[in-house]
Formats: sequence, structure tokens, C-alpha cells
Amino acid sequence: MASTSVCRSTACIGPTLSTYISGRDPDWIDLNVHCPSDIIREAAILEFFPRFMFSLVSKCLSNAAARVRRGTKHLDLVIKERRKRIAEGLIGNGWYDIPSVRQNDYLQWIQDDRSDYDASHIIQRILSINFVINSTTASVFTQALYNLAANQEYIQPLREEVEAIVYQEGWTKDAFARMLKVDSFLKETMRLEGVSSTTIMRKAMKDFTLSDGTVIPTGTLLVVAMERIHRDATIYDNPEGFEPFRFTGVQDTGENIYVKQKMMAINRNWLGFGYGKHAWCEYSCKLKLESN
Repeated sequence: MASTSVCRSTACIGPTLSTYISGRDPDWIDLNVHCPSDIIREAAILEFFPRFMFSLVSKCLSNAAARVRRGTKHLDLVIKERRKRIAEGLIGNGWYDIPSVRQNDYLQWIQDDRSDYDASHIIQRILSINFVINSTTASVFTQALYNLAANQEYIQPLREEVEAIVYQEGWTKDAFARMLKVDSFLKETMRLEGVSSTTIMRKAMKDFTLSDGTVIPTGTLLVVAMERIHRDATIYDNPEGFEPFRFTGVQDTGENIYVKQKMMAINRNWLGFGYGKHAWCEYSCKLKLESN
């Protein structure tokens, strides 16, 4: 788990600084390792209380402020140094600056997006992305590496795609979006070996009657059988087979690059990131594969 924390830190604050902080400071490693489980436990306990008490109980229950203070102790100087180097022109600021002078990590992405954030806000966002990466992205990325090792004929096509696009556009958001083979490889991995066999967990807050007369009582937990959908022969050809470039032939390579077949474009037949307004997605696992 400690090595996983170091890998996450590299994506967040860069390889040089993460090696200095994460590789040598047990407290930083402990914070990142235990933060996800602490948050999940606190949320589970909070569910035992009525909603009107959430605000009061969370103040007594949550250690969020303490986690931010611990993170600030480690990253405050890092953040100040990064902003100083940007101000002095030693590091590019923005996705379209010269790649060789631009720091390409999550800390820089936050700086690009919200330069007005203070250190505590940045720490919260870094801990939040680590929370997601710990249980989801890490699992998908690990399985993708297993699939790549078992199907080595796809290594060269993936490498050629990444090298060609990076040569033309550098490490940019648009470059990531154009890596259709990488995107398809990861999506096919998630389709067959997702982090869970179910998704979209919801709790009935009041009695609800479906159109067929089925009554869902208050407090009932409902989930969608994601694996059943992702292996449905009426939706996918050869649903049990691993076809890493399954989704590359149906994507638009023009301006409308975010089409429904991409990994992060959810629909009723692709539930890797949930569905509806609570669906989530991020570039993290894709970034890790492309940067190796």
C-alpha cells in the first residue's frame, strides 16, 4: 500500500518532490494510505443519523480538518515554491505552454484551473483525488497492465499512438482525448474487469411504486448489475472476449472527439463511471498508462 501511495503522489506533485516527501516521510504515506478508509468509515457512521443532524455530527465525527493540517505540513512549502517558479517564468503555466518547461502533474493542473486557491483548498483536492485513485483507478490500471502483459501484441500499437500524438501536441488535454487506442484498451479492461460487479447504488428515501406495480419500501438499497450489462451479447459482440480496440472503429476523430463510445462518456450500455448526475470520471488511470 505504501508503494501505491508513492505512485499516487507522483501523479499529484511530480516525481522529484513526491520522492522527497512520500518516499522519506512515513506521516505523508500514512495520511494517503488511511485517508480513503477513514472517509468511508466516517460516511458509513454518518448514515445512522437523520439528515438534519449531519452538519452537527460531521463536526464531531470527521477528521477532515486534521487531515488537511497534516497535508499542509508537507505540501505548503511545495505549493509556495511551485507558484514562485511560475511567477519567475521557470515553469510554464497552462496546458499549451512549451511541454519542456511545464510541470505536468495534478498540482499544476489545480494551479492552471484555480490559481486563487490557497494551500488548504489545494490539499483538499489532492486528498480527494487520492481517495478516488486508491480504490478505483489503481485497480483498473493494475488490471490493464495484466492484460497488456498477457496480450503483448498490443504494446507496439499503443506505444506508436502515444508517441505520435505526444510528438505533435505534447502532453495536453486534447492529446489525451485523441489517444483512441489507449482509451479503448482501458475501457475494454473496465468492461470485463471493473472495480465492482454492481454500480449506481441508491437508497429509497420514500415508498416508490414502479410502473409494473413493484413497491420499493423506504430505506431499500438498490444497485444496477453492471457486469450483466457489460457482458450482454445483445449489446456487445463476443462479450466474453477481450478485444482491446473494440471501441476505436466507431469514434469520431474530428472536432467532436467526446462521443458516446469513449471511456468517459457514460450511457445506458456503459456504466463504468455510473450513470446520471452522480456519475464520475477522471483522467488518472489513462494518464498513468500514457506516461509509462
